[in-house]
Amino acid sequence: GALEPMVWLYLQTKNPKYLDEAKQFAALNRKWGGVAWMISGDIPNERPELEGWHIHANLTTIRGFPWLYAATGDKTYLDDAIKACDRVFERATWSTGRVLEQIPWGHDVDPHDETCQTSDLLQLCYLLADFTGETRFLDRAELIYYNHIRYMQMHNGDFTAFNRLPGPQRGGDAWFCCGFWGGKALYEVARHVFASSPTAIYVNGYLPAAASLKLGTNSVRIDMDADIPASGEVRLTLKPEHRRVFALNCRVPSWADLRQVKVNGKTLPPHLVNGCLRVEREWKPGDHVLLQFDLPLRAKLDAFPDGLPTAKVSLDGAAPVEARLVSVFRGPVIAAQFRLV
Repeated sequence: GALEPMVWLYLQTKNPKYLDEAKQFAALNRKWGGVAWMISGDIPNERPELEGWHIHANLTTIRGFPWLYAATGDKTYLDDAIKACDRVFERATWSTGRVLEQIPWGHDVDPHDETCQTSDLLQLCYLLADFTGETRFLDRAELIYYNHIRYMQMHNGDFTAFNRLPGPQRGGDAWFCCGFWGGKALYEVARHVFASSPTAIYVNGYLPAAASLKLGTNSVRIDMDADIPASGEVRLTLKPEHRRVFALNCRVPSWADLRQVKVNGKTLPPHLVNGCLRVEREWKPGDHVLLQFDLPLRAKLDAFPDGLPTAKVSLDGAAPVEARLVSVFRGPVIAAQFRLV
């Protein structure tokens, strides 16, 4: 967990000793333990059943890799962070968005999860979205936010508050680091709803929200009314300081279909650029934008993790496959879940 703050010490002070130490931390972690597994999939241990790696600690370390890329220009650090995010999402994340506490998990009858590493993965997803511009990382962050951080769904069908760690090992009211890390997740969600550049505004998520965004030397107030997943209708009101031309970019999530766009009541043909609706025009105070998303129901099979009981299930006539859970989504939210075993 020291890697990220060590890089930031270098970025703030420009003292090369901090960067040298950060590089040494990264080199060591690339070879051993959970970070090595996240990057390469290898378990460098002759007897992995005797060792468990805390995913929270290792994801906290991985978050330093994109910043090492920023400090050094060495893209392998960013590539390794992407590999780690992909592997943890695919191999250590339940369909509810919760992340396992430890790896390896093969010897654990019922691998459990905590909010700490779940929040870590959400934070890493937002960081990689910032560095790469790939919206798939925002999709992952929303899965975690809506179905765990916000809804508090546990992998076994139970519920928990993110601000405490339940269980007999620490007691039902035992306050733990999960509380602080859950709060950090909420902060990252709020921080990434909007973004701006000198010539454009970006709407990355759809929540009831408002912000004043810098647009060059001026600012634009934006208000958003949204109730995902109850409705796919999103209303935006823009209030620039004065008339000016800029681009409004609204992300089209993978869980939605963009059906209609209206500006001040006039329907516009959707112009999509890199997964975003782009409307570039002269905006004036009080302009309104209406986005109408369709939120089709989606079914997702969850056969993870290895070694736990599964049953065969077929979706839409496809060949049967092994699965433990069938989750039905509306938008980013699980509407129903069926346990097969």
